[in-house]
Amino acid sequence: MARSSLTQRILRRWRGLSIFLGAVVAVNVLLHVLVVRKLVAASGDSEVILSTQRERLSAKVSELEQLEKAASKLACVESDLEDVSSLLSSKEARMARILRELRLFERKHKVKIGKFSLTNDEVREGELIRFSVSFSFEGNYEKMRAFIADLEESENFLIVEQVTLHEEKGAAQDQDLVLQLKIASYFAPPNHRRRS
Repeated sequence: MARSSLTQRILRRWRGLSIFLGAVVAVNVLLHVLVVRKLVAASGDSEVILSTQRERLSAKVSELEQLEKAASKLACVESDLEDVSSLLSSKEARMARILRELRLFERKHKVKIGKFSLTNDEVREGELIRFSVSFSFEGNYEKMRAFIADLEESENFLIVEQVTLHEEKGAAQDQDLVLQLKIASYFAPPNHRRRS
């Protein structure tokens, strides 16, 4: 949300600047036209004066065209910034929901989750975004099974991709198990248009 308001403030300033510059150019053109009329009336060399004023007017028109091009580019940049901002906020929100759910399951099943390792990448030429989370966790066998079952039934469309048991030599029979787990979730990016 902060990115969006910052983008909007910047764009408002640029729009205000382009309007101001357009007004300055228009006032300059008007002043030049008024001055030209006075000079033509006062001088017998009107052709030279008109030629000079036409050149100035042409230069001002060129400046105005450049400002219009800049405003057009700015509109494109605005659209791109909105798309990027939307995508980032969607990715962040999705990942935050998944991590909150993992912590909820951790408390529910009384297991201990280690540090998360997060990755995300585009799949199928940008049609999908894949998030993956790797982490280790400890608990007894029943708690771990219940934890994994909740993951598989999650509304966040979590896929358990890999489960690895870490065995320690000489570990006591009643000691908790340690598993390394890798899960993934897929979603379509916002504003994604499917190809026909």
